[in-house]
Amino acid sequence: MTCPDPASCRVLHPDAPVALRPLAIPAETTWFNVSRREGVFNPSGDGDSRFAPLFTLDAQAVPYVYLAQNPIGALLETALHDVWGTTSAVQRVDLSGRCLRRLTCMTDLRVVDLRNHQLVRCQLEREELVSSPSEHYACTRRWADHHARSEIEGEPITGLIWHSRQMEVAAAHARIPMQVLLSSVEQAAHTAVIYDTAGEGDRHFDVSIEYDDLGTGAGLELVGELCTDLGLCIEY
Repeated sequence: MTCPDPASCRVLHPDAPVALRPLAIPAETTWFNVSRREGVFNPSGDGDSRFAPLFTLDAQAVPYVYLAQNPIGALLETALHDVWGTTSAVQRVDLSGRCLRRLTCMTDLRVVDLRNHQLVRCQLEREELVSSPSEHYACTRRWADHHARSEIEGEPITGLIWHSRQMEVAAAHARIPMQVLLSSVEQAAHTAVIYDTAGEGDRHFDVSIEYDDLGTGAGLELVGELCTDLGLCIEY
């Protein structure tokens, strides 16, 4: 994982001293995500995102799953992730075959807390980890590889939690205030990534399908309503 532009890179170096704190996510906590997969975790090693994929020392992909604490947050992080500043249009073909899932934690999880108030406490700026540009995703993955599979206060860490950059972008474009869309903007802005470091598979979560296909029927209607509120459209 090599930085493409070290001269302009603001991502925190993995070895930089920082007083991170863990956050315990208790069992029965509910999350949401959008996926084309039957299993919870993505084991492929494909992709280029902020904190995944990661690899073991023998080059094996670490299975991971991205989660949001609200269906809107889950849609913003996936189906609506790349529309801002381009065509302001969502392609229906990109929605087809995707489902919106509810995932309930079956076990307690411990993650590195990168939410805004913790970044302030550590004297870090969001651009150093959670809102850096996509060209520096390799740098944020390198940081995650160093910290998210370690221990804090003697307890193993299985992921990260932060305030969603996509929620910030959507709020700037929305036709109505985000608090009208969401019962709790603060909570709904939380995004997490969980790594299956122990190879325990899907036992961490109980999964139910909220909408089985976002490209048709009730699923397409859900996305369409959100697009209207955000000033976007769906192209057929």
